[in-house]
Amino acid sequence: MRDPSGVDGSSRDDTPGDRGIDLHVSWRVAALVWFVPALFSAMVSYAFTRMTGSPVAFWNVLVVNIPIWYFWAFATPVIFRLGRFARIGWPVSPRTVLIHLLASLVAALTDVVCGMSIASLLGVTPIGDHVLQRYVINAMSWLLTGVLTYWAVLGAGYALEFDRKYRRQRLRSSELAAQLARAQLSVLRNQLHPHFLFNTLNTAVSLVRVDRADTAVTVLNDLGDILRRLLHHAPDQEITLREELAFLSAYVAIEKIRFADRLTVRMDVPDDVMNALVPNLLLQPIVENAIRYGIGHGTATGHVAVSARRRASQLVLQVRDNGPGLPDEWHASGSSGVGLTNTQERLQQMYGPLHEFVLGNAATGGADVTITIPLQLADDGAASASSDQLVAASAHA
Repeated sequence: MRDPSGVDGSSRDDTPGDRGIDLHVSWRVAALVWFVPALFSAMVSYAFTRMTGSPVAFWNVLVVNIPIWYFWAFATPVIFRLGRFARIGWPVSPRTVLIHLLASLVAALTDVVCGMSIASLLGVTPIGDHVLQRYVINAMSWLLTGVLTYWAVLGAGYALEFDRKYRRQRLRSSELAAQLARAQLSVLRNQLHPHFLFNTLNTAVSLVRVDRADTAVTVLNDLGDILRRLLHHAPDQEITLREELAFLSAYVAIEKIRFADRLTVRMDVPDDVMNALVPNLLLQPIVENAIRYGIGHGTATGHVAVSARRRASQLVLQVRDNGPGLPDEWHASGSSGVGLTNTQERLQQMYGPLHEFVLGNAATGGADVTITIPLQLADDGAASASSDQLVAASAHA
């Protein structure tokens, strides 16, 4: 009894594009895989000899079965190549099916010849005078098994090809998603640069005109800190929450000078999540939105609260203001804000269904943004090195 099996070994595709089965099977893997049906067949044959009262040593039976089954190990790459040449697809081509049907018959009959020759050479079953008769008997006995083995190997080749294409498509999708996320980050950063420059420079000029040169210098220093951080983390999709809050603090410092006593910002972030990885420039657009729409149009003192907490394997970030909140007719789908739109799209690209972005009115008044993402902690050494590099750059600026 034989167990039709395909070679599920390591493969390498050296031909780009969709060219069908083009697998270079490792002979070591093929030898290991085909040893399994050889061993199983030897066990069945050994048990049969025991039951018939003419026992044969197991090792003798195994020595016969191994080379017989290893015919298929050598035939596997040939079958894979033929599967590439005559590819079975949809709609099914009768010509292609006929080619493989004839090939399976040839392979099965060749397997019988190899098996009889090996058995004769090893002296296990001498062929004798009636060679043709014995060949016909063996062919009738093993023909169906050989044909099924051929089609199993062919199917294994197509399965390996499908797996290779699937992994390639997933890699391509990941690359496209990363490119989209980088593009969205670039759009957000490009939107941020002129906004900071114009508003902050106007603030500095206004301060100089009212003889507040020291405060103007502070504003320009904060602007320089912001630009250094933007340049330092330009290629990074994710940074630590500590680095994100440092950037946000520099931004808030400028906004506090612009709004004087009308703005207070409180950050409540425990130490155990400071090394959590978050998307670069995640919080700044949300805080800016809270200041612009929640506080910028009013006369009362505005409060913005930024908090973070760990919830099981998730990181929950929240930005809340005490402004007028969202109008009743407001819907997220109708929002035209570039910052919030890019933020939501980046979160979708980076985390998919593993994230939540909730924007609505808080129960105590004002708008409330809650973001939930998977909790991933950066390596302490890497995070410290990054912070040290940024401090050194700031010191030498």
